[in-house]
Amino acid sequence: MALPSLLIFIGALLLGLALVFTLIFALIALLAKRRADAAKARFPGAVTIVSANFFGQESLGMAQVRGNGTLVLTNSELFFEKWAPHTEYHIPLRQITQIETVPSFLGKGTSAGPLLKVVYQDDRGGSDAIAWLLRDVEGFKRQIESRL
Repeated sequence: MALPSLLIFIGALLLGLALVFTLIFALIALLAKRRADAAKARFPGAVTIVSANFFGQESLGMAQVRGNGTLVLTNSELFFEKWAPHTEYHIPLRQITQIETVPSFLGKGTSAGPLLKVVYQDDRGGSDAIAWLLRDVEGFKRQIESRL
C-alpha cells in the first residue's frame, strides 16, 4: 500500500471511530434523559435526580461490574436504578450511618474525581456500602447530609 493510500485509510478509520464514539455518547445521553424523566414521574417530590456510575456494593465483593444509572435523593430515601443489568437499590435515609468521598472503592478508581461512598445499615442490621461517581460529589453529599 502506498503512503498516501495508507494515510487516507488511517484517516478514514479514525473518522469512523470518532463517529461511532459520538453515536455511543449520544445514545447514552438520550438514555440518561429518558431515565431521568421516568425517575421524575416515579418520584415527583425528588430533591435531586442525577446520572451516576455505580462502583459496586461492598457486601457483594470486588467482582462486580460498574454500571451507569439514575441516582435519586428524596426526603426519605436514596434510590439508585442501574440501567444494565436492571437493578434497584433503596437506602432509607434513616439507615445511612456515614457519607464520605473516596478516591476508590472495591479496588476500582477513576481519574475523573472522588466517589461518593454511602455507608448504611442493611435490612439484617449489618453494615454495607455503595459508591458512585457523579458530577457534583460534594454538592450531592451536602444534600444528603442536610436531610439526615
